[in-house]
Amino acid sequence: MSSSRFSLPTDRVTLNEETLRDGEQTAGVTFLRDDKVAIARQIAAALPGCIINSGYPPISPAEVEAVRAVAQHVTGAQVECAGRATREDFQLCYHAVADAEMPRVSFWFPVSRLMLESRMGVSQAEILERAVELTRFGRDLVGERAGIDVALADASQTPETDLLIEACQRLTEAGADMIVVCDTIGRMLPDEVSDLVSKLVAGAPEAGICFHAHHDLGNGTANSIAALRAGARAVATAVNGLGERAGMPPTEEVVANLLLRRDALGLELLADSTALLPLSRLVAEYAGIAPHANKPVVGASVLLRETGTQVDWMQRDPRTFQIITPEFLGAERVTVVIGKMSSQESLALALADRGIYLEASELRRVFVALKELTGQQRTVSEADIARLVAGK
Repeated sequence: MSSSRFSLPTDRVTLNEETLRDGEQTAGVTFLRDDKVAIARQIAAALPGCIINSGYPPISPAEVEAVRAVAQHVTGAQVECAGRATREDFQLCYHAVADAEMPRVSFWFPVSRLMLESRMGVSQAEILERAVELTRFGRDLVGERAGIDVALADASQTPETDLLIEACQRLTEAGADMIVVCDTIGRMLPDEVSDLVSKLVAGAPEAGICFHAHHDLGNGTANSIAALRAGARAVATAVNGLGERAGMPPTEEVVANLLLRRDALGLELLADSTALLPLSRLVAEYAGIAPHANKPVVGASVLLRETGTQVDWMQRDPRTFQIITPEFLGAERVTVVIGKMSSQESLALALADRGIYLEASELRRVFVALKELTGQQRTVSEADIARLVAGK
């Protein structure tokens, strides 16, 4: 039974941060060696002690070197990499992360009949035997120097819950520190996640369960929170929701839920919320994909307000219309935008931000002109504002 220093903590939850592996499976996204090191350092700063899955060494020699660079240059987090369920891949992965402060090796294998029958031609019992044997081989190879994580691919399309419980039990006994239960195609609903994880935790209490969700139906974040509430000790995430197809649960969303709703969840996570925006922007730069404006937590609109009613209420008490505050993100303030939904009061605030202070009659004139303008065009530019103030 695994009881190494790499076992998941029981007094808090953690993230298996997948930006550099699953995130790189986003179509068109490639992280170069130095990109991976820079992103991994930012992840470690935002999430002290988390697991950073740095890549998939079997795909190329360049990936081996990138993973090795992360292992050598990143501190304050556990550095992992992943491969297939073969001795060759396991050895390759271990040697790639061996220089890490706290190295981990992960391998995956399918557990659903669908995946096994469509490609591999082996039974569920046979594939589990292979995985148990590989876990034993891996533990003999790394000793207590590295953690071992085993991912059960397509667990969400595996109705044989007894098989999944057996897999968690036997793999843990063979030396696995974490069992990653995968909703590979993102098909699950939160109540289904709660039910499955609860059964796995009850049936294999010594196993460290990590839930790996996907966002195909838009449920990734909710499913991750449901898994943690049901007893999982970790969930897999990626910055900005990167990942194959519709992506993974966004790291920043899971962190915000755990920190801001600690009152309801009762779960502890080591995280610096003020590091989320810089991390998001760095990943967006290297991935070439910016979060859409109204993306939760890190979207540009999160700290923008146009609707006059909201601005007016927030002037009295900011709690009325926000849970993500500038302070939470380490930002300076909420910015008031001038547009169709502005009130006269919010217009005055936005003009004051520009150093423009008008008498009541002039403010009313500009406000009326603004309403006329926004009935004719979709956006209001700084040049438009200057013309409105000048009365042109």
